[in-house]
Amino acid sequence: MTDQGRLGAPCRFWCSAQAKAMVAVSVVRRLPMLWLRVIACALVLLFWGLLLSNLLSPLNQPFSMLLQLLGAAMLVLNLLTVAFYHQLLKQQSHPWRQRLLVLLFGALRLPAEGRTADSLESA
Repeated sequence: MTDQGRLGAPCRFWCSAQAKAMVAVSVVRRLPMLWLRVIACALVLLFWGLLLSNLLSPLNQPFSMLLQLLGAAMLVLNLLTVAFYHQLLKQQSHPWRQRLLVLLFGALRLPAEGRTADSLESA
């Protein structure tokens, strides 16, 4: 029996132009969020770079202390995020790399709840 005979109508739908158009529309809808996430990650990297440069060559007095306090607060919040999402991060294919990314970028790099390595391979 052919694939179309076994699968019936779903195969005809998913191979249709309408289904391809729906996939294209969903990709286009996600693009603004993707760019927003890229810009946010770039700003976080800029912040960590500014903090590192402040440690090597301190800025003027009120800004240096404020920047160090913001960096310490961000580090503590990201550590709490890693601790809170420990089980979700443990299910990833590379858990230590994922923990490091969450520690660096915070919640911007958290995987979706349903997107683990096992669920992606079975799809």
